[in-house]
Amino acid sequence: MVRKLGFVLIAASALLFAYSFLRTAGAGSGSCSGSACLRGEARWGVILVGSSFGLVAGFLMAFFGGAGYGQTHGPRSFGEVDSGAWAPKERDAAAAGAPPQRRWSKTWRNIYLLTGTFELVLAALFALAPLVGHARRGAFLPTAAILGVLGIVFLAIGWRAAQKDRLHDTGLDAEGTIAGIEQTGMWMNGQPYVRLDLIVNVAGHQPYEVKHGEIVPQVALGRLTSGAALPLKVDPNRPSHLLVQWERL
Repeated sequence: MVRKLGFVLIAASALLFAYSFLRTAGAGSGSCSGSACLRGEARWGVILVGSSFGLVAGFLMAFFGGAGYGQTHGPRSFGEVDSGAWAPKERDAAAAGAPPQRRWSKTWRNIYLLTGTFELVLAALFALAPLVGHARRGAFLPTAAILGVLGIVFLAIGWRAAQKDRLHDTGLDAEGTIAGIEQTGMWMNGQPYVRLDLIVNVAGHQPYEVKHGEIVPQVALGRLTSGAALPLKVDPNRPSHLLVQWERL
């Protein structure tokens, strides 16, 4: 229920944000104070700010709603339990009909590409605002430039992530033995960035060592010990270009 309300709030806030943005852009550079900001065209500035908070709140509700107290999928009554519908099944048999496991590399590829696209859309809005109204160019155009640069950077990173994700299909099977671990202290989206010294073993080739750094899923941190083996995929044309298949741990 919380997630559904979150998606509704996202949709409503997005529409309000877009409309109030256009109204604000066309309202000129006037200012207001106190209750006057809630009347006439000035109120759209308040709605613009409120709708942006609504987008954030909706996102939290949609993607994190209920996470604090846990979520479990299972039988709703002991009648269903006793019917045998939820009887334990062999793990392999259940996995045979399950959808493919989500790739860690694909998750980050999508994050970078979606973020870059969103930044470019906002840049376009701020760039077009002076053309559809009386918005100050000195305020809107620099903002559009900053957002545009950020969008291009994120898309470039997303493209590199996509190149690495393709190794799932085109790369050579390999195994990496951890020879050293370095905690960098950097985190992104609650996940740590770790540097690893790996000894890579590819069938038919001599072992070789690489220094590899990437964002590691927290559930895999306990497996990162000296001498532990990690499943890898290696670019057949560039041995230093590899990915760790975290989802296989």
